[in-house]
Amino acid sequence: MLAIPIVRSVGNLTVVLSAECLELFVSLIGITMIIPITKNEHNTEIREIIFGKKISYILTVITRLIVAFIIVFLMIVIYAIIMQKLNSEFPFWSFVIATTFLAYFWGLLGLLMSEISRNSIVGYLSAFGYYSLISFGFLTSSNFMYLLPITDGSLSMPIFIKLVIVNIVMLFIILLIAKKEKI
Repeated sequence: MLAIPIVRSVGNLTVVLSAECLELFVSLIGITMIIPITKNEHNTEIREIIFGKKISYILTVITRLIVAFIIVFLMIVIYAIIMQKLNSEFPFWSFVIATTFLAYFWGLLGLLMSEISRNSIVGYLSAFGYYSLISFGFLTSSNFMYLLPITDGSLSMPIFIKLVIVNIVMLFIILLIAKKEKI
């Protein structure tokens, strides 16, 4: 997030450019904050220690997810406040909420793939792969798989609802996998 002002300006942006900045750059914080949540448990020796504890593994994963979700939300809010202080124009809360759920999507997609494969690299590659499909124009707003709700400068409610549903489904699957985890 600190490199975004170097790559592109974050001040004096129009609504469309603010949406692009938040969606295509700021939302990527979900990848770095959420995917590594279960990285250590992919190592067999650490799994034995963690699963030998009194606290259940699912409770540990839920706690880590809640903390990561709160941190991601706060980071996006702070970044959006900075953008508005630098005279960027956009509807604050609708863009912040949409960007937050998109950040959750990037992170949950990677976390799901890393849990299925038991390899964090696969998680990072899947999240960045989907991001690349959008960045290079292979997925456009007319495609069913397109999940960026504010790129055109206004919040698209059908895409946002689809994004929330996909997040809930991925979170549910991740928690099911964590619940069934054994040494």
